[in-house]
Amino acid sequence: MLLLSPIEISLIVLIPSRKEVSDRNASRADDLRLRETTLRSIYDDMCGSYENKVAEIIVNSNLTVAQTVSEIDQILKSQSN
Repeated sequence: MLLLSPIEISLIVLIPSRKEVSDRNASRADDLRLRETTLRSIYDDMCGSYENKVAEIIVNSNLTVAQTVSEIDQILKSQSN
């Protein structure tokens, strides 16, 4: 959590599953499609942010809006303790 007095800021990233990223990429036109190695690198870098606690990551591909909001709420509550 960042403090910009008097505002507290938490970075929470919503990210699709790795499979969803790959499926979306596969449906793109050839000139817009990224190589799998590029996708993997970007995805792993994003998830690495979680391991380094730069951001909280929520993989929300299989979550409803209500479930996603609940996950965000739990993160914010745990940070305020």
